[in-house]
Amino acid sequence: MNIMNTRSILCIAALSISAVAMSAVPTSATPPATSTTLGSAAAPKAPTVNVEKSDSQPAAGDKFDPSEIRQALSELLALKEGVGSNQQIQEKKAALKAAVERGIKQDPKSVIKLLFGFEQQIFKQGPLSMGPYITDEVTSFVQRYPELAIALIDQVPNEIGRSILVNSIGSIWAKSDPKAALAWANQQTDSKIKNEILVGVISSWAKTDLKGALAYAQSLPPGASQDDLVSLAFSQAAVEPRFVGNKYIINESRLGVQGAIAMMQSLPEGRTKDLAARGLSNFMSQAPTMAEPQAAMDIATGIGDSEMRSNAQANVLYRWFERDRAAAMQCMQSLPLGPTRDLAAMYISRDLSMRKIEDRQAAVNMASGIGDSKMRTDALKIAVQISADIWYRKDPAAAIQWMQSLPVGPTKDSAARGISSVMSYADPQAAMNMASGIADSDIRTDALKIAVEEWSWRDPASATQWINRSSLPEDVKTQLLAKAQPLPQNPPPLPIIVPPSLKEKSGN
Repeated sequence: MNIMNTRSILCIAALSISAVAMSAVPTSATPPATSTTLGSAAAPKAPTVNVEKSDSQPAAGDKFDPSEIRQALSELLALKEGVGSNQQIQEKKAALKAAVERGIKQDPKSVIKLLFGFEQQIFKQGPLSMGPYITDEVTSFVQRYPELAIALIDQVPNEIGRSILVNSIGSIWAKSDPKAALAWANQQTDSKIKNEILVGVISSWAKTDLKGALAYAQSLPPGASQDDLVSLAFSQAAVEPRFVGNKYIINESRLGVQGAIAMMQSLPEGRTKDLAARGLSNFMSQAPTMAEPQAAMDIATGIGDSEMRSNAQANVLYRWFERDRAAAMQCMQSLPLGPTRDLAAMYISRDLSMRKIEDRQAAVNMASGIGDSKMRTDALKIAVQISADIWYRKDPAAAIQWMQSLPVGPTKDSAARGISSVMSYADPQAAMNMASGIADSDIRTDALKIAVEEWSWRDPASATQWINRSSLPEDVKTQLLAKAQPLPQNPPPLPIIVPPSLKEKSGN
């Protein structure tokens, strides 16, 4: 998974699965290497893995040396791919485990960076992890010593980084033991962590056993969680097998697009089939090798549920537009007026507003053609805000001049909101001044909150003073003063739970 490293008011949310009740894994799953029973009410409470945490800096007088872990990883992989004896492999595994344990005690953040490719970038609310980038060596490490990988999660201070890491560990672990990975998810008390593990597990499991992954998803209570897992399973099952040189990449799907489509078509009419079609059309509309987006559109068009069909069709049109604007527009215009065309126009308008300054007017025109009045108003606001945001980054003077030339009204307010949002990075006080001149009260308050958060990160006392002296309504002042409090650099993360069976297994 990758995290965007640029801030945008258009938030592209990752697939999120809500907390689910776990039940027994279907018999088609790979037999577990552990004795963990899923969904057992009598399962003992899992302890946490305790890793010493001071300020996450190397211990005094004991510097972390990454070469030891690198060497152990590379030697272990070489032995597995070569002619190493079982004894040699076991010795290298033990050496790797010992090296990681020493590294965790000395400098856990450096171990995280080394093993999972995390980098740090400073954003307004502290470090945001970028990564991870999982190599073959790391995959081997996680599959053999999941308890050590899990112990490292607790050293990632921010929520996004932790979510990415547990997702990746769940995905890797599921390749060798999906039952144990699901048991780990089931033992979590943090629903967000549990959800990310489930997404990772299903992503891997469905590539090699779609029937098993689907049966598991269908065993869950009906609702959004089950819906998203079913769609995810089919989208991942469609990933085509690949060769790199003479090496077959076995972690790709055994079915591929056509096999996944055939299984979808074999399902009885109903919600599960619709969800499968949603997942497949979404994958096919984004797949780099997809030569004919019309095939994705055809699958989306076959969805029985009208709301789901409109969303799936709009998503395909949006992705199609990214590749071939003329063909996508021709397809969209062939559809009757209604929800599908409106949704597609909204998605495309946002995309255009983020691309080039020259596309700014096209984005506004696309949003203006939306039939639904509320959706049209919202789409216009977003298109103008994003356009102003991007233009200001490239040419601040020209963007401000354009905004000031607009007549008083929603368009000018949205443009000022977009500019003040970017301005808050370099000059939060100037951003506050611009935001306070916005006529629409809701847009003004929203823009002020963004600016005051940035200002309070740097100088909470000055931000508080500005708010108190302003002529803003008292209710707005109250909201802004709450935002002006100093933010903690690294809030303590919740513990990640490791099943007892893993701790016992790690000693073998």
